[in-house]
Amino acid sequence: MPKVGTLEVDAFPKEEVLIRIEQLIDAKQPASVVTPYSEFVVMAENQPEFRMAINQADIRLADGSGIVWAGHYLNHDVGLVKSFRDVMRSDSQVSAIFPEKISGSDLMYDLLALAHSKHLKVYLLGSEEEISSAVATKIGEKYPNIEITGRFSGRVELDDEGLMSRIAATNSDLILLALSPPKQELWAQAMRTYLRDHNSPGVLCCFGGSFDFFAGSKERAPKWMRSVGLEWFWRLIIEPSRIGRIYRATWVYTNLIRRYKKETL
Repeated sequence: MPKVGTLEVDAFPKEEVLIRIEQLIDAKQPASVVTPYSEFVVMAENQPEFRMAINQADIRLADGSGIVWAGHYLNHDVGLVKSFRDVMRSDSQVSAIFPEKISGSDLMYDLLALAHSKHLKVYLLGSEEEISSAVATKIGEKYPNIEITGRFSGRVELDDEGLMSRIAATNSDLILLALSPPKQELWAQAMRTYLRDHNSPGVLCCFGGSFDFFAGSKERAPKWMRSVGLEWFWRLIIEPSRIGRIYRATWVYTNLIRRYKKETL
């Protein structure tokens, strides 16, 4: 299992991820899907519960060019500058560890298409009420075969078994989460345990800010910027208030990965 820092990340192409999620749905097996990116690696250094929630998840996507870059940099005899250049050039060696970046925002569309084709039940948890409502409306328009079993956009507590019970009672096939880390991943872990203890189905997918993109309230970075690992720069331009998080996800993260490489030499 490839590791980036203290986090384990699955080295699956997206096609295999979709097959695995469909198998979990068909088996009525509660599971969690998380989307670690560079900021997660930094957070996991000092948050053991968060680290455990990621590493114990059923599927851990390489969500972000930073994760793909780290797989290349940590596992090949390549310098820092050249490793960045390789990513920007889409050098074939870059995908030797992680075949591709699998963005939660892209996977959400794939899973909704799957849910539409299989007439699945979907529950929406998190985000602001206006955004959650817009997501539900858009799903109804684009994927009419999906049954939206419910929505909750209020305050979510890790020990709220009342909320967990209400969601479990819907027997939803997919539970899409739009919370902030680390609460999102910790709650998914707790909810998965609850579902298993009560013999209820539900694949929990941690999609963070994907609801905003899906609803159209925020604009994603242009595709070319995403492909060369500059999505962070787009976010800095659009949301300068995120500078602290962007700093952790770029500068702090890069130096952390450099330290890990030095320790293995």
